Amino acid sequence: MDFLYSVLNFIGLLLYLVVILGIIRGLCTYELFSKKEEWRNTLLVIVLVVIAPLCGYFIRDFAQSKKNLIRFERIIERESSKSELDRFSLLSISTAFSDLTNNEKEEAVEIIFNKFYDNSLTSRCEFLDEYREFNIPFIINIKNCTESEIAALYKDIENSKDESAWKSLSKKINIQDFLDNAPTNILDSEFNKWKDDDSAWRRVMLLDSITLSHVYLERYPKGIHEESARKFILDEAYSKCEGRDRKITSNFSGTTTIAIYNRSVYKIDFHYDGTFAKGKIDIPKNSYREIKLPNGYYMVSIYSQKLHSKGIHERITCDGGCIPYDLELKFGR
Repeated sequence: MDFLYSVLNFIGLLLYLVVILGIIRGLCTYELFSKKEEWRNTLLVIVLVVIAPLCGYFIRDFAQSKKNLIRFERIIERESSKSELDRFSLLSISTAFSDLTNNEKEEAVEIIFNKFYDNSLTSRCEFLDEYREFNIPFIINIKNCTESEIAALYKDIENSKDESAWKSLSKKINIQDFLDNAPTNILDSEFNKWKDDDSAWRRVMLLDSITLSHVYLERYPKGIHEESARKFILDEAYSKCEGRDRKITSNFSGTTTIAIYNRSVYKIDFHYDGTFAKGKIDIPKNSYREIKLPNGYYMVSIYSQKLHSKGIHERITCDGGCIPYDLELKFGR
């Protein structure tokens, strides 16, 4: 098939050549064009000059589109043959998909869905996490089906009048997926139940959700259940660290000061990413900066132009007090 589309591509190129030949003929026989007996030939030249490039464009566009899809399918087959999809495989597929034209994406997105996903609610949510931003009919249809199923699931639990049934929601759909994919009227219905601090925390407990604990802290940053929400989140984070961090057992709503002394003659970028905060600060040469982070588990990275890709990377546990970084970076020429 790849060879066939290459031939079509070449035919489209030949049609461009026909245009050039028609123009040359017209220039060489210009004086004859005004004669009545030459009008038929004149009309033929005009048709060739106008129609041939259009045909050539559409033929080449069609052939190139099919070749791009064939290459994309080969990438899909290569990545799907691996025992497990890793982030590099997903990146390879995502990059190849982004390089396609909008028309090609309409076909490619169905290939992706049929190869890596199924029609279950969880799988459709995973698919939408990756491809929701593309305004493609197939994706819109998946989104509408997902919204309808989530709405039906939520209303069934709500209509049951059984409060204990709410715990089953997180077993049927990840709460983050619920927040990302539920229709607006369902989200409004949920957050109307968060009318005050106690009601909001009660919903968090009913749905048993780390995700909603973060939402609670966003809505009630100094709420009466702040300590409980942070402990809930930190305990979950610690359970996933596989013993790499020191467990935080108190002062859950406190802060830790990160003090950075840059004694070098180079600007340093200090990056942090963890339980409750993510960002970076720039520390100019020969200067001091500090930042207060909510207590939690963080990965910090220190970069400088002279450090190239090495940098300094480490995990830290913030449970109060101060963590100093005294940096005196020396580089050779």
